[in-house]
Amino acid sequence: MRRSCWSLLALAALSCSATTADPREGPGTFIAFDPDFADYRSWRAHDLGVLAPLGHPPGRQTLYVSRPLAPGAARYDDRAIIVREIQSDPDRTKWDLFAMARRGGGYNASGSIDWEFFILSLDSQGVPHVVARGISPAESGPTPYHPGEGVTCNTCHGNEDARRGDCVLSLEIRPAPP
Repeated sequence: MRRSCWSLLALAALSCSATTADPREGPGTFIAFDPDFADYRSWRAHDLGVLAPLGHPPGRQTLYVSRPLAPGAARYDDRAIIVREIQSDPDRTKWDLFAMARRGGGYNASGSIDWEFFILSLDSQGVPHVVARGISPAESGPTPYHPGEGVTCNTCHGNEDARRGDCVLSLEIRPAPP
């Protein structure tokens, strides 16, 4: 009896996970969820100081990288996550958090190849939660970061120059072009 319960649970887990992938994507696609961002502040940090980059609010900015680049690598490994934390208010629940996760599998093939974008928020305990996600997450929910006129995350991260650096714009963590 106990073995059959575990078998049913395993089968249920597999069937749930199988439905989350986009059937147009290749095998092995990584799909990030809240738990994948939970410990982002323990990742390798890059303090950028106080900035106001195009498309993002001003404030003290730090980049966090879940999987550092291998020496000489021209791109991040699939499953890599980059979080941009912007301390725009003394109350951390009002901080701005943007992320990109390397899904692989051909996701976002006409833009930032293999990358998915996220808007995150911190709860009162400092735990991050996904607010919006996708190729253009600002369009999928009410946020102040979509300036309209067709400008999306792919506008900057998916252009030809950005693609040479694996769609990463910050020079501090951008891979060297091949």
